Amino acid sequence: MAAIIRRPIRTMRLRMSVLALSAAAAGLAGCVTRGNEGPALRARDARESEALQLVRAADLLGLRDADAPKDTAAPGGGSTLPSAAVFGGLNYLSPPPGFTSAAAGALGFATLFFAGPTPEDASRYTRLLVWMPREEAGTAEEARRKLDELVQRELTAVLAEVALPSGYRLEKDQRPFTAHRPDGGLITTRYTTTQTIWRIRGGECDEPKVTCQYQVSMPLPPVEGTAPTLLGGYPAWTYVRTEGLTGISPSFIDRRPFQETRRAAFPDMEVLRKLSARLPAWTAIYVAPGTMAYLHDESGNPALLGYPVVLRGGTVSYFVRHQ
Repeated sequence: MAAIIRRPIRTMRLRMSVLALSAAAAGLAGCVTRGNEGPALRARDARESEALQLVRAADLLGLRDADAPKDTAAPGGGSTLPSAAVFGGLNYLSPPPGFTSAAAGALGFATLFFAGPTPEDASRYTRLLVWMPREEAGTAEEARRKLDELVQRELTAVLAEVALPSGYRLEKDQRPFTAHRPDGGLITTRYTTTQTIWRIRGGECDEPKVTCQYQVSMPLPPVEGTAPTLLGGYPAWTYVRTEGLTGISPSFIDRRPFQETRRAAFPDMEVLRKLSARLPAWTAIYVAPGTMAYLHDESGNPALLGYPVVLRGGTVSYFVRHQ
């Protein structure tokens, strides 16, 4: 009798094991599918701006589109504003058509909703977004080297064109830099690169606790991924939030007591707009609010841009939903 009872139990256990293995296999298959597809290829609302599509492809968090005013046609993705009104020789940056100055200021608040420290950390810094075609480099390290050489060359050309305020000058500084990336489990891979910094000298920038500079840094190699559907969905070398991101430093950081940490002093948006125009179409620049300076179109004084934008090909894309 005991043998008769044990047999069904063994059979039941065997069936449960098979079911569990089947479920696990199905789950793994789902993970592989999602991993190959990547966040860039998920179905998106057709009304989403180009800016939102690009930052989501880089897995930046805490950003969404704002609704455009109902009585006007505000721009959606890839909007190109008239150069004379936007930047010109004076580095102007106007809000989208139909937005008053007050509405433009509210745009930054409307587009940012942070749910904890991780989304905030991902979206509060200005970054270079990259989807280099995989065929451009055989390895991740080769891709990083080619990309760094490209960016530094074009940034050097831009800084030769854009004039700093009177009394300031640029000095090139290069130094070795070591970065680390966990490579599965407890193993950490070390990368030693050369860091290029354009120091701004003169005025308050010479104070001991003031840092003035233009710097685009990419200490870690990119990872294998997929370009956003917007760009063609091809295999790419890319930077995503979970694997290390590039960085573009604010030009004026003040660490003295009782001072604003970031100051509007230099033509940051003009530099970044010109840089985006020189870089390939598979790159973009995400400008975080409160990090980069422009010349205010009403007061004529330098101010920090209060809302996020994306620059690509020399044009501005706002986080404004298509109507």
